[in-house]
Amino acid sequence: ITLARLYDFVWALGALGLLLIYLVYHQSHATPAELAKIQHPISVGWHVIWLPFALLILFMFSLGCAYLAAIAGALFRDTPNILTFVFRIWFYLSPLFYYPEDIKGETIRKVWFLYRINPFTHFFRLVRGALIYNEAPTLDGTLYIVAVSVLALVIGFIVFSRYESVVIKQL
Repeated sequence: ITLARLYDFVWALGALGLLLIYLVYHQSHATPAELAKIQHPISVGWHVIWLPFALLILFMFSLGCAYLAAIAGALFRDTPNILTFVFRIWFYLSPLFYYPEDIKGETIRKVWFLYRINPFTHFFRLVRGALIYNEAPTLDGTLYIVAVSVLALVIGFIVFSRYESVVIKQL
């Protein structure tokens, strides 16, 4: 299963690379009149170099969470159902399809803390900045997601190493 997922990951990286090549080519050959018709033109510049860094951070965070989920899944039968629910709620709280700045009024004041501690908020800002806005990521957001990713990886690896023999006995 792990090799199949790695295979999918490599294909996804290839597709992302082709998309970036297309965007750079299309931007360089578009006339100013064509670019003016686009409401939000995509400007791919040197800030794209942040994408491999962002993918590495995401990989570290995902691997740490996967270590913990593997242990929990081996020890408790309801783990897949609970994780499905938790990840769905987490997905809706993550600003993937909307910007936290677009939410006005009292709502944002009540949930701003959740946005600040959600690592995907900072991850999405890093990717959007590199791909869409052609800007470098903020230092505080980048340091936060690096710290959370390293912490998740270290804790996940330690817990997995410690309970690996228990999981082998359970299987």
